[in-house]
Amino acid sequence: MKFVNKLQKFLNLFFFSKKIFTKPEKSEILIFDSDHSKIILSYFPKQKVHILDVRYKQQKGQKINFFIIFKLLFFFKLSSYNYFKEYIRYVSPKIIISLIDNNEIFFKVKKMFPQAKTILIQNAWRTAECTDLFGKLDLLKKKNYRCDYILPFNSGIGKQYKSFLNGKVLPIGSFISNYNIKKNLKKKYENLFISIYRPWRKLPDSYYELLKTINTFFSNKVNGKLYVLGAMIANSKEEKNFYNKFLKNTKYIFLPRFIGRPTYDIVDQSKIILGTESTLAYEALARGNKVAYFSLRKSSYPESTAKFGWPINKRDYGPFWINSAQIKPFVRLLDYLNNLKCKDYYKILNKHSCDLIKFDEGNKKFKKLINKLI
Repeated sequence: MKFVNKLQKFLNLFFFSKKIFTKPEKSEILIFDSDHSKIILSYFPKQKVHILDVRYKQQKGQKINFFIIFKLLFFFKLSSYNYFKEYIRYVSPKIIISLIDNNEIFFKVKKMFPQAKTILIQNAWRTAECTDLFGKLDLLKKKNYRCDYILPFNSGIGKQYKSFLNGKVLPIGSFISNYNIKKNLKKKYENLFISIYRPWRKLPDSYYELLKTINTFFSNKVNGKLYVLGAMIANSKEEKNFYNKFLKNTKYIFLPRFIGRPTYDIVDQSKIILGTESTLAYEALARGNKVAYFSLRKSSYPESTAKFGWPINKRDYGPFWINSAQIKPFVRLLDYLNNLKCKDYYKILNKHSCDLIKFDEGNKKFKKLINKLI
């Protein structure tokens, strides 16, 4: 397996990459990691921005600068760290931004090029489970990492970043959701379940219990129509087959994920959104939508960090969330939300979610920060 991984990295680097043989041009803004770079790019004049691909070992089609590689080879200094350091030195940016908040390479960027202001933007809801970012806190705290500005969903999660990444915390909510302006759309999806299916991910047993409960509830047509919002692009058919197995008595409609899918419009057009351990479910709350959140984890650490609201301390049961997959509390929650007037829901939402995530439409806080730095 190790040989296969090394071979794949070699092929990606030398055969499947887009090779650049000229030195990088100077630019005021450097976007570190091309993933989600289009969203960041939309806030700047294109001529002032340079995008640095950093996933050349994992992804095909990444841009690799062989001018820098040959230079490092000549001085026997070829390494990923030196490649990024030399690349940034040529671009000589005033500001370096990344929307990939769990890439440890970015935590080293301030040391690589201290002259620039570095900005880290939280991309997804994080936990302290072993495969997630905060599951590595003990190791990260030993590294003395720095970043000028950390832009998390809330101040609680900001403290988690700040425990290993020295910088100023500026909570902004979800940058990606804020970018997607809320439109005045009619509700056309009665009940939208947000999938968290991943073929490589081991789902908790309680997730399968929840699916059985959903199947029981929505097999009765009186309870309305169910839509399942797909999570995968490459494995869409496999994902649908997964839900066919557990929702076999429910005539649900599967909404597959594809490039360009108007995900936030779909969320905003939904009467009730059902979610668990989903960044999109939190974003839906911030956008003022009715959300039934199922917090299905145990109270023991680190599994407890996947419970609703972590690291903000929330009760197991609230007006729009429950720590259960059982049918009776499920029915009570959905009945309550269905009968709750929107104006009353907004009051409850503001009281219980204002410390979790807010909707900063158009990313006004981010714009203000950039105007201050340029």
